[in-house]
Amino acid sequence: MAWMCKPAHGYEENSDEAKQNMFEFKRCMESEWTIYAIAGALGNIAHESAFNPWRWQGDKVNYRMGYGLVQFTPASGYINGFDNYANLSTSGVSGGRPEDGDCQCAVLINDGMGKWQDRAYKNHWYDLSGYADFSAFKQVDNLYDATMAFLFNYEGNGAVQSEDEARQREDFEGRYASALNCYEILTGSEPPDPPTPPDPPTPPTPPTPTQRSGWGVFEYLGLLYR
Repeated sequence: MAWMCKPAHGYEENSDEAKQNMFEFKRCMESEWTIYAIAGALGNIAHESAFNPWRWQGDKVNYRMGYGLVQFTPASGYINGFDNYANLSTSGVSGGRPEDGDCQCAVLINDGMGKWQDRAYKNHWYDLSGYADFSAFKQVDNLYDATMAFLFNYEGNGAVQSEDEARQREDFEGRYASALNCYEILTGSEPPDPPTPPDPPTPPTPPTPTQRSGWGVFEYLGLLYR
């Protein structure tokens, strides 16, 4: 097999072309990534490039914007930063090489562009603190965490940056649905159920104001505004 590529647009998730690229991605990454990391990244790739390694952000050549499977941003960082790697010619298919998919994976497998950032603080509804390091993501053992960690700590898109829980959840759910589909395509089986998120901690109960004197109320207010 070989990578399927085209100058613009992506591939429908269940198309033969998309499935072929899923297996190409797995081939490149499975020496160092778990199947959950692979499928979690693919769930994000479905919503970044629609599985097309030659995809430019907005389907317009712009070296300041995104390019490739994971939409390396700026595109120039990938294209100019790795001299031996192919990239899509601005003139169309004839200038690019399908092997560019392999090149992108070679950069991504150990975060060659240094894009991984700990953004757990932007998520107020799920604990991602265990994925501060890229090495932890590569060894992730469940698909739910893999998809979310890649969204927050690698892609870091507008939904992540907004810190708006509703917007983040909506964006994540679409990517997780795609990750589930990719996992089933790659393995022929459904992934295990995701872990149950821990209940949020109960906020501490403020001390009861003392009734000994009026000073007790001031002491209580002092605790509140300390």
